[in-house]
Amino acid sequence: MLTLDGSRYEGGGQMLRTAMALSCLTGKDFRMMNIRAGRNKPGLKMQHVTAGKLLMKLCDAKCAGFFEGSMEIEFFPGKPVGGVVAVDIGTAGSVTLLLQSVLLPCCFAEKRTILRITGGTDVAWSMSNDYFAHVVLPYYRQYADIEYSVERRGFYPVGGGQVSIKIVPKHGLHEFGSVDALRAHLQPLLVVERGRLFSIKLMASASSDLAAHKVAEQQAEAARIRLVSKSTVDVRHSYGPTDCPGSVLFGMALFSAAADEPREPVRTGVDVLGDGLHPEEVGKKVAELLLGVIDSGTLDPHIGDNLVPLVGLAGGQVRCPVTSHAKANAHVCEQFLGGKFNLSDGIAYEAPTGSVDEA
Repeated sequence: MLTLDGSRYEGGGQMLRTAMALSCLTGKDFRMMNIRAGRNKPGLKMQHVTAGKLLMKLCDAKCAGFFEGSMEIEFFPGKPVGGVVAVDIGTAGSVTLLLQSVLLPCCFAEKRTILRITGGTDVAWSMSNDYFAHVVLPYYRQYADIEYSVERRGFYPVGGGQVSIKIVPKHGLHEFGSVDALRAHLQPLLVVERGRLFSIKLMASASSDLAAHKVAEQQAEAARIRLVSKSTVDVRHSYGPTDCPGSVLFGMALFSAAADEPREPVRTGVDVLGDGLHPEEVGKKVAELLLGVIDSGTLDPHIGDNLVPLVGLAGGQVRCPVTSHAKANAHVCEQFLGGKFNLSDGIAYEAPTGSVDEA
């Protein structure tokens, strides 16, 4: 059984989410201690508890110590099977972070997965629903057919948002007999060079309660006027019923792919919640962040957090800034998959000479 120390790096929940995903693919049991020791309220949150329970259903896993506040757990995986499941986090816990635990194993499960998840879709300390849908998922569609929709936004402190996701694997782990055989078959994920910036998209979403004040329109317009000199800007804004008021502005830049890489656009994005901010300030912040990414010549800092496990499994390279989350992810991947990450210029992975079982 692998033993992991959750206090390493930023001491948050990223190590646990990645460990559960890779455990289900490699079949390796693990124990994690000091979970979220670096947080003001350490231990498991309901998001992590729900992710563990969900993997019990989707991957026939068994868990010990999975209760709110727990700082030590044991996880015993089965095989990724898939299935149809509805879960409610019960709080404003992040839906997108929960999906970090289940997305990778479900991409290589025996059958399709259909999930309906209730919780926080756009909350602090996590990527927004739109970032997950429009930046993260397109990279995973190289390995599975994925449909994703948000039916209702969920903001802090109540949550109550609802999303649906359908994942149909292109190749299942069961077809290959081992994770090593699966890895040998997968095409590496390569996002090394950006081409020409050809589009900027802004998506402002807010509670129906804020429609009379045109909060979404103000956010988007404040960002648009600061970005239009860079490229054409496509603006969308929407309102919908929520259990508590809230808003979020997401900005995305689309670049053509380099000649020797897959022809899907290179995507990068940023988001800012409206919590306590004037709508124009939200738009200004999104514009500043996105301009910083555009001018950097690379991707946004958070895409690497999401792609490290995929690069570890399939191989490849992603050129992006390396965050503490990405470093934590790389460490966990090395424990489960062997090999070594090079984080000097983004994320690159060198596979082990032996099998995963020997790692």
